[in-house]
Amino acid sequence: MLEALLAGNAEAEIDQRELRRGGPSYFVETLRSFQAEDANIPLRFLIGADQALQFRRWHDWEQILDLAHPVIAPRPPHDRVALELVLEQLDEGQSRSGWWRGSVLDLPLDDVSATKLREALAESDQAALQAGIPESVLSVIRARGLYGRSDA
Repeated sequence: MLEALLAGNAEAEIDQRELRRGGPSYFVETLRSFQAEDANIPLRFLIGADQALQFRRWHDWEQILDLAHPVIAPRPPHDRVALELVLEQLDEGQSRSGWWRGSVLDLPLDDVSATKLREALAESDQAALQAGIPESVLSVIRARGLYGRSDA
């Protein structure tokens, strides 16, 4: 699906190192691999608010912060200000407090979710397109019979 989505975008590249690695794969290993290729390129990673709220549960989360700078996208119900307040409360008395400061994007909240996209897919192609699923991705979903959809 990602290949279908990015087709024709010369600036985008799909990196498959995690798929080639096989077995359990941890994000910190991926970052180490990127750094080994070129330690002079600053790395950033984008996570949603839901993952930011549980980031301390990630495997080797402190090493992740040593390797890359987080960029956090707010998601309902937390706008940037509300998310920063919750992260501040979670940080109280913890190691590496403030790891997130300066990282939360000031974006309008978008209530799109995987659940809503699956519901739109179940309804109709038109509903899926209106929900924001591109035609190229919808074609792959139908051709492969994903999410209960099929061209057959």
